[in-house]
Amino acid sequence: MTKEQFIMELEQCLQGEVSAYELSDSLTYYRQYFEDEIRNGKSEEQVVEELGSPRLIARSIIDAHGIEESASGNSDYGDNSYGSGYAQNDSSYRSYGDAYSDRRDIENNNQKGALQSAGKMIMTIIISALVFFIVLFLLRALLPLAVIIIAAVLIVRLIRG
Repeated sequence: MTKEQFIMELEQCLQGEVSAYELSDSLTYYRQYFEDEIRNGKSEEQVVEELGSPRLIARSIIDAHGIEESASGNSDYGDNSYGSGYAQNDSSYRSYGDAYSDRRDIENNNQKGALQSAGKMIMTIIISALVFFIVLFLLRALLPLAVIIIAAVLIVRLIRG
């Protein structure tokens, strides 16, 4: 996938899901990201591979846009901010570096969540195995005693009756 294919797919996924400003800002951010990475010696293909799926990125932007919108309490864009939470004052726009940092924070949180889920799953497996072995041990230890008790009860019933 080339840079332009990536940008076009991202644009198609964001179209109608975020404000025109958020769409333009996101596309500008990713174009700038490509330029910076290519300037640093990477190929377009390497940058695309590093970024991953434009559909997934679009979903993250749409989700973040919805969170920012509800946090600002403004879904009609009627006051001094756009739907993305940016103020109209140029000095308050987030920089390219801030947006890149935010993306890395999201990736780190996703990795932490995956590790926590894996940890919970491993703990569940360990606890299940322990319970299984305890039950197995108890059955093995109590089985001879249970056989003796059952035999005694049957003998008593035969004698009585």
